Amino acid sequence: MLNFAKFIFSRMLLDSDKLRFALPRMFPPSDPKLSAIRMKNFISTYLAWKYGLKLKTKPIILQIEPVKGCNLNCVMCGAGQIRIQKLPFDDFKMIIDKFPEAMFINLFYLGEPFLSKDTLKMIRYAQGKSIVVIFSNFTVLPDPEDVVNSGLFEIHASIDSFDKQKYNFIRKAGDINQIINKMMSDIENFETDEKEKMKAGFEELYQEALRNQLIKNKYEYENMNGNTLDIVVKNLKSLVEARKKLRKKLPIISINSVYAKETKEDAEDIIKNAIELGVDRVKFQRLHHDIPGVLHVPDMNDLQYIIELKKKYKGQIKISIMNFDFRGDHPKGYCYFAYFMSVIHVDKKIFPCCMPYPYMDIYKSLLGTVGSEEEISRALEKRQKLIWSFRGSPPSFCLKCPLYFRR
Repeated sequence: MLNFAKFIFSRMLLDSDKLRFALPRMFPPSDPKLSAIRMKNFISTYLAWKYGLKLKTKPIILQIEPVKGCNLNCVMCGAGQIRIQKLPFDDFKMIIDKFPEAMFINLFYLGEPFLSKDTLKMIRYAQGKSIVVIFSNFTVLPDPEDVVNSGLFEIHASIDSFDKQKYNFIRKAGDINQIINKMMSDIENFETDEKEKMKAGFEELYQEALRNQLIKNKYEYENMNGNTLDIVVKNLKSLVEARKKLRKKLPIISINSVYAKETKEDAEDIIKNAIELGVDRVKFQRLHHDIPGVLHVPDMNDLQYIIELKKKYKGQIKISIMNFDFRGDHPKGYCYFAYFMSVIHVDKKIFPCCMPYPYMDIYKSLLGTVGSEEEISRALEKRQKLIWSFRGSPPSFCLKCPLYFRR
């Protein structure tokens, strides 16, 4: 168990300052009862995962989808083809409150989180109770100082290549102008009766700030001849500079790259750019499934290349290798996602993990909905049955997944 705790802390890049930030959120000293519940649940979850013990557990990691749909349309995702839906803040708050055992909140799934004006508000609320992590394509970023001051623990910028042509091909750089205009229209048409419900005019001030930020992004986008990667890099630089200006170590700023055979040649350039930009980490996420004629899943030789790069740049930047069935930077054995996490979509439906649809039958993998106490109880019972049967008779969608067992 000590080794697993070391694995978690190493992924969090913990030094003494980050540890002082993280531990009170994982085990709040002001709420010893909650701390005891979380510790018991963590130990039970670990024993269930490591040794197959049939213990009652609840998710330690909640991956919550603030926005479904995106202003980009990446070849490995296709979220740009989905109608944009946003999780209301009150629903988010209810979800957080219904799962007190969750120590880690990941704010993303099939969409760009910062397309919602409520996302920073969600971070501020959740960070008082948990470690909060977010992934963004960095095309539309709130004020960098607001992001730094939000209590966010880590933010990932999704960049698969610093070659503009390849970036645009993979990310299918969407029309930022279009999404900015849509968001500004939403702000302008915000219902008056809804405004009256806001506390002390905070939302009106926030909307004004957001409007100004969007106008600034729109102007910059037009003056960069519509090159999305330039906007992404500029926003990333702004966040690094804001953190430095505020003399803070958090959030951890990372670049997250989908690693495929076709992007292997970009890996070292990504690392070099990350060092130059001053970010803390590069994460290479293994492509989950082939996209015929476009991107293909890397093999063991491709993993070895990243391992060599990791050695080469040791001491200069942290490099993490994620989601390889032959371990990578994950602990070996049965998939710990199944035991430790649950995913909640924007419509409040609960699923066992964050695997993409090609692996998961969306209907068979559905656990339930976050609603009444009875609905949540049924969903957790279904999750419990999945965990207890995971080793002996796992569901078909788990057997399809390359992460079911890491060698």
